Amino acid sequence: MRFLTLAAVLLSALTLSGETLVGVTGTNDVWVFDAVTGASHFVAPTGQLAGVSGLRAMDRAGRRFFAFDPTSGSERIITVDLNSGAVSSASIASVPLFARYDPSIGKVVGLLSDPARTIVSIDPVTGTITPLMATNVASPSLPSAAFDPATRRLFFEGTTGPSDQVYTADLTNNTLTQATLAAPAIFRGYDPLTNRLIGTGTPAAQLVAVDPASGSVQPLFSTSFMTRNGESDTFDPTTRAYFFGSGFQVVRMDLNTSTTTSVTLPVQMFLLEPDGANVSLPALSTMMLMLLAGALALTGLFITSRR
Repeated sequence: MRFLTLAAVLLSALTLSGETLVGVTGTNDVWVFDAVTGASHFVAPTGQLAGVSGLRAMDRAGRRFFAFDPTSGSERIITVDLNSGAVSSASIASVPLFARYDPSIGKVVGLLSDPARTIVSIDPVTGTITPLMATNVASPSLPSAAFDPATRRLFFEGTTGPSDQVYTADLTNNTLTQATLAAPAIFRGYDPLTNRLIGTGTPAAQLVAVDPASGSVQPLFSTSFMTRNGESDTFDPTTRAYFFGSGFQVVRMDLNTSTTTSVTLPVQMFLLEPDGANVSLPALSTMMLMLLAGALALTGLFITSRR
């Protein structure tokens, strides 16, 4: 009977998944919250992130949230450990224009505003900045940026003459390619399922997919939420959901179902990033199916032994 109960519990778990986000409030508190139910909890206290800009990055596996303080003369990268709530920082020589986390090297990568527009890596523990490649892009456009950790491609936007360009920096092979954007777009994440950059178009309520190879911009679907909290947009490639803050609500746009939902929180959220606690549905299903198969096999053995 215990084996049968275990099998039933595992079967029911197949329908469960986690989807949490981390964000910073208007008073510089760090919160983690459930994007479906709105359940939230406080992580780091007021004052620890004072002076931070709109830049951030996320180490999902290690559950480390990174932010930047651009105060002249005391620039720093700030690390918030979501497991322990500990906050640490390291001085850095320069704050990048945008930042993404590269799990293959365990560092944050970004683009500097130096004349060569150099892509660098930043050690969040020591603050050491290491040049990776020069791009010589004349006018980077913010805040468009995305990263594909599987291929180590860093995507960003820039202006060349009258045209907006989408740039692809291959950090493994040190190559840079570009394509002219077919329409205005601001992208915030990379979707490995479609090899597209996900973001917003014109108007901002329109979700779009950008092909980094051709520059084509494909409209996906729109939301009725028109107001946005500054620097709150983010994309979760695990669940294929796009998020942004709208007042005290966080809006979720699901690419799988082309639907929009929202949750209401007790605070306004900015600097949103997907939390590492999120679990991929395919990965969860595979794991649970293996456990379920084992439980059912044990159930068969138990029934056989009772005869």
